[in-house]
Amino acid sequence: MKIGFFLQNIAQGGLDTFVTNLLNGYGDNDKKILLCNNDHPGLKSLKKKIQINTIVAPYKNYLFDTNYQKKENKLIFNTKKILIKFFKILIFMYQIYMFKKNFKKKKLDKLLIINGGYPGGMACYAAAIAYNLFSKKKCSICFHANPRYNFFDRVDLFQKIINIYIKKITKNLIFPSSSCLKSYQIIPSLNKIKKKVIFNGINFSISKPNINLRKYKKNLKINNSDKIISIIGIIEENKGQYFAIKIFKEIINKYKNIHLVICGNFNYEYKNFFLKKILELGIKKNITFVPFTDSISHIYHLSDIIFIPSQEKESFSYVALESLKYKVPVVASNVGGLPEIIKNNVNGFVVNKKNSKEFEKKILYILNNKFRIIGSIAKKKFDFKVMAENYKKII
Repeated sequence: MKIGFFLQNIAQGGLDTFVTNLLNGYGDNDKKILLCNNDHPGLKSLKKKIQINTIVAPYKNYLFDTNYQKKENKLIFNTKKILIKFFKILIFMYQIYMFKKNFKKKKLDKLLIINGGYPGGMACYAAAIAYNLFSKKKCSICFHANPRYNFFDRVDLFQKIINIYIKKITKNLIFPSSSCLKSYQIIPSLNKIKKKVIFNGINFSISKPNINLRKYKKNLKINNSDKIISIIGIIEENKGQYFAIKIFKEIINKYKNIHLVICGNFNYEYKNFFLKKILELGIKKNITFVPFTDSISHIYHLSDIIFIPSQEKESFSYVALESLKYKVPVVASNVGGLPEIIKNNVNGFVVNKKNSKEFEKKILYILNNKFRIIGSIAKKKFDFKVMAENYKKII
């Protein structure tokens, strides 16, 4: 049986992690084909991480309108953006035609569409329609982030027409958490499609750090005796790093040997604001920035606590799962799917997202006590092979 996994992605991150774990957990019984946009910046890395025999088939996305590779001449890019906007329907139909030819050639028996958050990538909808036209079968679609459903989305006639068709040709909508599923109830056109929660999974086998942690600490100019609190993820308003550094300022006053490692890349518009706030708080010497890379296992090995201060739109958290894999306690906000992963006094603490005093209290409690997490609970629920088996049953 040939199973197609369709991905439209514009950045390295959680979707790539999901795809890697899903394919690696799927086994070799079926022939797997990953269809991914050829301008995805993480495509090479994705190919390296997929360990199970999988055909990776890049496709041309004619519907893109974001210059995420930032290599094009601005005039050319803006011209293309205007053309896509005015000829959107024609381009969409052409994309469907091209996908139909592609699917017919590959003779797919099943198709899983992997989307971010609604409305997400237009190529995903074109692929779903093309697959139905080719095979007369329904596909499954998984959404991995909370929806954007503002006024303009509500009155978008083109998207409404697409949704009517998607409702007829979609077998299942799949979400990584109950919280994420509930957030889609605001979209009437999707409510009649069968919905299912399948938790994201990871491989819980642990590899040894490929660097000397003592030397790495020294290179980062962190004292070897310092306790490390780490925040991992894109640095932007929704992720709550500004809220976190205000809490960290109070912790410094009560716990001397402490350092904050922030691992992630900046949202460009947020960078100047955030760096200015660190200077104003006078905590620059206690904070180290580490760019996000394909492998950050050394950050987990280095950390005494993983802090997840997200303020909104956290449908699921691979950072929380990876923390449990490395048996690092997590202090997280009660946003989105985080309470479905973190259990109080078992693998960390969940705190009301605005309660800075309670965050401070829980972090200090872990720092001052030998807090041991129970990793086997997470493993039973979030193993990548369990996730893959659950997907096999419904797509």
